[in-house]
Amino acid sequence: MNASVSTLCGLLTGLLAIASCGRDDPLSPNRHNPAELPLPAANFTLRVLDGERGRDSAYVFEGVWREGAFRFGPDALDVMDLNLSADNTLVLDLISPGTGFEGVNAASSARCIDIVPEDAGRTRYRLERVAEGVSTITLWNGEGEQRHEISFPVTSREEIPIEGFRIRLDGQAYEIPLVESAGFVEPNANYHTRSGVLRDVKDWPGWEKLQVLELAGPVPLNATLRRGERIWLYELAPSYLPLLDEKGNCFTGNWPSFIEAEGIDAINRAHYPSYRWFSPKCFARRYADDEPYLLPADLRERRELVWKVHSEGDYGPRGDYGAVDLCLVVCPGLDTAGDYDWPLALERGAKCYRIRLQ
Repeated sequence: MNASVSTLCGLLTGLLAIASCGRDDPLSPNRHNPAELPLPAANFTLRVLDGERGRDSAYVFEGVWREGAFRFGPDALDVMDLNLSADNTLVLDLISPGTGFEGVNAASSARCIDIVPEDAGRTRYRLERVAEGVSTITLWNGEGEQRHEISFPVTSREEIPIEGFRIRLDGQAYEIPLVESAGFVEPNANYHTRSGVLRDVKDWPGWEKLQVLELAGPVPLNATLRRGERIWLYELAPSYLPLLDEKGNCFTGNWPSFIEAEGIDAINRAHYPSYRWFSPKCFARRYADDEPYLLPADLRERRELVWKVHSEGDYGPRGDYGAVDLCLVVCPGLDTAGDYDWPLALERGAKCYRIRLQ
């Protein structure tokens, strides 16, 4: 083989190698997008259905596209960047408020995520995970000055670390603070108290006007667990709320009567249609491998009624009664038998989030 032929072969081999690497790059252009159709221009809006896997359940969270972001929750207050992992599904629904809508074209910029039509009308698309990376999803119809378009990034990642948790009380947001904890959380351990946030119901407002506590979810909302990690929902003492009759009177003798998890569940189911809280079996009693644990999806969009009473001696001893104590523990997986090795877990990044509302 002469020198010129050898050089040409080497050059071709190099070009083929570069092309092959480009095809394998998760950020290289996506070559599997649906064929573009000449769809007429029409306004459209968008919602996303985020199918998440819980500990023993499956959930579908609905997000609406508004002001350049996807917003989740009962009042669409929680902004979330979409992430596609091995444990969830993402489906895009296109809706038009007007006439003449014949669907939208769709494209994924990078090969890490494919976008697949789910109906012939081009109004529903499913995202499929190919590799880790980030891709820009573009939806559009019409051309030129008449073009209508929505565009947003979607990540494809196995792990997005949990940075915290957020709750709301009647729409007012609070971050559940990170606290120092021992091998188990004792009632007198360090925690953050929000006093005065539960309203007195001595002047009975009616069940429909009681305060609503919402556990919005992890921060960020699209967080995942690291390999082997788990979340324990720990009830230091059950959420103690005074037991009320239909007129808001506290059942009492010499001391206000309190209800625990089962009673709170029964009252909420009877008076609050949007109730969605945790069953008693979800709470861990200690940190151990055989205790129940939760996944991030289990902690999104939880809601319950909460209240307290103020007594001047008519309900029992003078004072304020009613408290909600919530503790979430995020721990790495450990090879342990029996009780959890908390000092070792702390070395590996275990965190405890705890707040008391009263």
